[in-house]
Amino acid sequence: FFYRRTIEVPRVTANANRTTHIDAALEGELSLRGLPWNWTVGYNHSKVEGSVLSTGNINLLNLKKALGPSFKNASGTVVCGVPGAALPLAECVPFDVLGGPSASTPAALAYIMSQGQATYGSTVNSATADITGELFTLPAGALAVAAGLEKRDVSGYDRPGQFEQSGYSTDLAGNSTVGRYTVKEAYLEVQVPLLKSMPLIESLSVNVASRYSEYSSYGTSTNSKASLMWKPIK
Repeated sequence: FFYRRTIEVPRVTANANRTTHIDAALEGELSLRGLPWNWTVGYNHSKVEGSVLSTGNINLLNLKKALGPSFKNASGTVVCGVPGAALPLAECVPFDVLGGPSASTPAALAYIMSQGQATYGSTVNSATADITGELFTLPAGALAVAAGLEKRDVSGYDRPGQFEQSGYSTDLAGNSTVGRYTVKEAYLEVQVPLLKSMPLIESLSVNVASRYSEYSSYGTSTNSKASLMWKPIK
C-alpha cells in the first residue's frame, strides 16, 4: 500500500471567480424603394477575473533543510544542525520523513508545506453593425442581402505565484502568460432565388457569402462559401 508522504495535508485548491458581462444593442427597421430592411448595432463586454489558492504541496527549499542533520539538544528537543551549531526553530524545523503521519508535528508540516497562489483573467470587447434587406424582387422572389462589420479586442493573462514560478515547489512550475490581439471583420451574404413553383422545383436558390478578417497577431484571411438549396416539394 502506497500513499503520498504528506497525506496529513491534503491537496486542496480554492478558486474564486468573478465574471462581468454587458450587452447593449440598438435595432430598427426602414424601407428602401418599398422594400424592407433591418439594422442592428451592438456592443459586448465580457470580463473574467480569478484567483487560486492551493495547499498540499511542498516547499523544496525548506524540505532540504528539514531533512538535513538534526540532533536532540540538552532540553530534549530535536533541532536542525549539529551539536555546537544548532539552527533556531525559526529557521528550520526537523521533519521525520520515515516515521509516517504519526511522526509529523504541526510545526514540521507548517515549515515544509507551501501555499500556492495564482491569478488569471480575460477580457473581450466587441462592437458590431449589421444590416439585412431586399435589394429588388425577381420572378422567383426577393434578392436578399446581409452585410456587417465587427471589431473585437481580446486579452488574457495567467500568472502563477512567484514561488510556483521558481520551481521550488512540488506544484506544477510555470511562468506567467500574457497576450492580446485585435480582429476586424467584414462580411457580405447574398441570397438569389432562381426558380419556384415548378414541377419538382418548389424553390431553387443560390447563397454566396464571404468574410474578411484582419488579425493583429498574424495578418488577414478571407473565407467564402457558396451553396445551392433545392426544395422539390413543399
